[in-house]
Amino acid sequence: MQGLGNGTATLGAGYGFGGNDFRLLGGLALPNSKLKDVKGGDTGTDFALSFVRASLLAQERWHIEPFIATNFGDIYQLSVQTSYRLPGKSR
Repeated sequence: MQGLGNGTATLGAGYGFGGNDFRLLGGLALPNSKLKDVKGGDTGTDFALSFVRASLLAQERWHIEPFIATNFGDIYQLSVQTSYRLPGKSR
């Protein structure tokens, strides 16, 4: 799920290009505002969006994940998530 306000469920396929530092994912996204029986939902326009998400290992423990989804009409979503992986216990 993407976002807190108008969340987006995604379904896609991706490829890592043989490495561990970069992954690319694309597919279909369904925003909550397009679902039937959702208060204020608008089902009069496109039901699903196209999306692209990347995952990039910026440094040893930092990840950057940009996400963009659109129907090339009235909906555009863009987000960038960063995360840091804490070091584990040493043995």
